[in-house]
Amino acid sequence: QDMMSHFYQAIDHLPKQKRQVCLYKLKGNLSNQEIADKMNISVPTVKTHYAQAIKILRAHFERLFLFLLYLWIDGFACQLIKENEYENTRSIDHRENAK
Repeated sequence: QDMMSHFYQAIDHLPKQKRQVCLYKLKGNLSNQEIADKMNISVPTVKTHYAQAIKILRAHFERLFLFLLYLWIDGFACQLIKENEYENTRSIDHRENAK
């Protein structure tokens, strides 16, 4: 649900004709010819708009994925550092108690 919501939000940010072509294809399940007829453009133009829209959306989601991956790695690294600091503290405490 969340992913589809984000997907449609990304579509909403496309240029008008590219957005319309995507919505006709995805929600209306229309053929290229039907879209061309509805929008008064040629079939090759429909194909071009759709291909460009997919390229824009792919780039958007790749950036999003890389950002999320960065956050995950950063969070994982912070957790490892905290665990390491905790182990070092325990080791120091253990040595002091052994004296």
